[in-house]
Amino acid sequence: MKLTNNIDNNSILDSLLNFVSAKDQFAIMLDGPWGSGKTYFLKNKVIPQLQIKHKVVYFSVYGYENLSELKIDLINNLFISSIGLDLENNATKENIKDAKRIAKGLFSVFGNKLSVFKPLANAASEFTIRKQLQEQSKKKVSVLVIDDLERINNSIKISDFLGFLLTNIIESYGYRVIIVGNSKEIISNEPERFNKIYEKTISRIIPFSYDIKSVKRDFFEKSEINYLKNDSIWLVNILAEYVQNNKDQFNLRTLQFILETFDIIDQSLDKYLGNCHNEGKKVDSIKRSAFLNLFVIANEYREGRLVRGDLYQLGNILNTRDFHFIHLNENEEKSKAEQITLRYHHDKTLSENIIYTNEINNVVFNGVFDAQKFVENWSELFSTESNTSNLSKLSYFREMNDVQLKELQETLLEEFCDSGETSGNILSLINNFVFFEENGIYLADKPYLKILLDLLAKAVNKEVILQDGELFDESLIAFLYTAIARNKKVMEHVKHIVKSVNDKKSKNIAQKLLHSIFSKDYETQRKILIKGFKINIFREIINSKFLYEDLLVKGSKAPMLNQYLNSEYIGILNIKDFHKNETLDLEKFINDVEAFLKYSAEIDKIDQFNLKNLLKTLQDINNKLSD
Repeated sequence: MKLTNNIDNNSILDSLLNFVSAKDQFAIMLDGPWGSGKTYFLKNKVIPQLQIKHKVVYFSVYGYENLSELKIDLINNLFISSIGLDLENNATKENIKDAKRIAKGLFSVFGNKLSVFKPLANAASEFTIRKQLQEQSKKKVSVLVIDDLERINNSIKISDFLGFLLTNIIESYGYRVIIVGNSKEIISNEPERFNKIYEKTISRIIPFSYDIKSVKRDFFEKSEINYLKNDSIWLVNILAEYVQNNKDQFNLRTLQFILETFDIIDQSLDKYLGNCHNEGKKVDSIKRSAFLNLFVIANEYREGRLVRGDLYQLGNILNTRDFHFIHLNENEEKSKAEQITLRYHHDKTLSENIIYTNEINNVVFNGVFDAQKFVENWSELFSTESNTSNLSKLSYFREMNDVQLKELQETLLEEFCDSGETSGNILSLINNFVFFEENGIYLADKPYLKILLDLLAKAVNKEVILQDGELFDESLIAFLYTAIARNKKVMEHVKHIVKSVNDKKSKNIAQKLLHSIFSKDYETQRKILIKGFKINIFREIINSKFLYEDLLVKGSKAPMLNQYLNSEYIGILNIKDFHKNETLDLEKFINDVEAFLKYSAEIDKIDQFNLKNLLKTLQDINNKLSD
């Protein structure tokens, strides 16, 4: 969809109506990029108007493998329409089947048995069709709409198809033909032949773009979602602002996806908010934030700029009101989070109303929305916010004098020491202060690094271990905090903090996993494994008490470990992707088991049997990792 305010779709409608009423012996083309809303406009605006006075056949050329098959189906549809049957009407499906039998010559079943009659049967079929279509042309002008021309199969030459339309449809039966497509793609595929036949077949090409007024009317004001209708002016202005700052392009199919997805969000919010809130303005504000978050993420996804694997790069704009990044070098590589803010946050209104949450990411990629979590995040960020946070104010440092910048830097250090900030905000402040120091504009009296690194250690420990969170993704640091990544000394400090906490967390998780294996606590196993923690089980066993208390001992619990290994190693096809760095620990574990079996005489025969089975499994795993 190309949203502009200077193209009136009413004039396009008038042009098409005038073409049909005139005696133009050519086709006319409605031209626009994929997703610009051409088909929607035709089906909802043009065709209903034409049907008042004319028979109209809509036909998409998409999906046909050869020109012969396409011609047969097109003629079928024209014939069916000419005898008064509605192709879209379920009540006439059986009659349409009968008509198709005539059109295809299938009524001549006897011709299949007696081949001498076959040419006669086909000739009779063609005669019936020609006579019917010629009789129709004498009574009234009929219209044929050809859609998806640029999506026609590569084996079909567009020039040949246009020639068929001119000779067999327009000249023979007097149809007014409206062609819908994208001329740029068509010409790029078949430039020379298309240009020659185009001059003979198409009288004019009308550029199409869905104007902003039509979007407001057709997609918001006519929506069954009350919020979209009531807030249509504000929402369309946001859309127009994006278009103005991004080469004047927006895909109408993407808008339809956004509105369909917002229906899930709206219903979930109504169900939750209906029980929890009675404040109308607050509800609308929550829905505004949800729509804006959806608008950004869904558009990025549909345009191919954001895939599921990129979501981790959005870390430092999730659940925050701080959307700022500091750069001197504009060519510096930018994370997905920063690219999004540069693309969408030209509009101050959007920045003031949007929040980014995993709940919206989840509904875009998985079709599921957690209204309660979204509202809780929204309330935490908006209910206490009276003005722009001091962290956000750092992005306006160029507009400050030295005294103002120094005061802001010192205020932030005091605030962060007192408020128990998140690790994300602490990293953002370190990133900003490193940037300022590199450029000689860190003006506060206190040295910031030790203070903030101590705060970071406490925050990461709290988020990862005390609150039983996920491991901190070290790869995020380089993506999200470019000034830190450039400064090797600071980066080493930050990585050391993160690695220490992650190692501690991993050790705790590994111990819980081992305990769950040897105690048959399958529920704990499931909870650990479903979170995707990468645990080198062989190293953990070798370095744990379980080796000599549960495995290499009389009454060995080897079958329990064997069951786990068969499930999590043998049963996985892409075992190398998950366990490729475990080979050395695995081989040491194999040696320990072999030595125990060779030299221990105190265990029962059933223990030997169980340990030998375990050894076989370990060797199978080793072979898979070595292949």
